[in-house]
Amino acid sequence: MITVAQALAAAQALGLDRLDAQWLLSHQLQQGRAWLVAHDDHVLAADQAAAFQAHCLRRADGEPLAYLTGERGFHGLSLQVTPAVLVPRPDTETLVDWALQCAAATDAAPLRVLDMGTGSGAIALALAHALQGRKPTVEITATDFSDTALAVAQGNAQRLGLPVHFVQGAWWHAVPAHERFDLVLSNPPYIRDDDPHLPALRHEPLSALTAGPDGLADLR
Repeated sequence: MITVAQALAAAQALGLDRLDAQWLLSHQLQQGRAWLVAHDDHVLAADQAAAFQAHCLRRADGEPLAYLTGERGFHGLSLQVTPAVLVPRPDTETLVDWALQCAAATDAAPLRVLDMGTGSGAIALALAHALQGRKPTVEITATDFSDTALAVAQGNAQRLGLPVHFVQGAWWHAVPAHERFDLVLSNPPYIRDDDPHLPALRHEPLSALTAGPDGLADLR
C-alpha cells in the first residue's frame, strides 16, 4: 500500500527530479500533474506501484523520460518515440523555425522539401503541420537509413494525419539523382566516436549520435 505522496517521495529518494517523478506517475495513472497534487493520499494499486518503481529505477539509470512515457513534445506536436530514434531536442525546433522563414520567402509551386535522417520524423512533421494549407502547396520527403526509425516516423505521420513521403536510404542515396528540392534540412550525427559524454547518452541509438573519429563523417 503506497500513496501518491509516498510514491513521489520514494522516487526522489532514488535521485529523480521531482518533475520527472511526477511525469512518470502521471503517465502511469493517466492523470494530470494537478490531479497528483490534489490527490496525494490516493492509494496506488499494486501493479501501478510496481510499474512506477520499475520506471523510476530505469530513469535513475539515465534512461530518457521520453522512452519511458513513449512520447515527446516537439514544436507543438506530441510525437511517439522509441529507443530506435533519438529523443527530439528543443534546440532542433530552431531549425524548423529557420526552415519556415525560408519557406515564407519563396513562391515555389509546389515547395519541395527534403528532411534527411528524419528519425522520429520530428522536423518533417513539424514543417508539414506548420505549412498546412500553404499556397502554393508543399511536398515533404523524409529519409532515414534505419527501417525501424522510419517505422516510428511513419507511425507518427499516420497518427497526426500529416502528409509526408518516407524513403529508406543513406543521405543523398535515398533519392534519385534527378530529384530537385527547394529546401533541404538535416540534423545529422556530429559527435566523435570517443566523445566523453557518450556514456550519458548510452540509451539512445549510437548511429544517430556519432559520426566517425572526428564527428564529421556524415556531414562529409
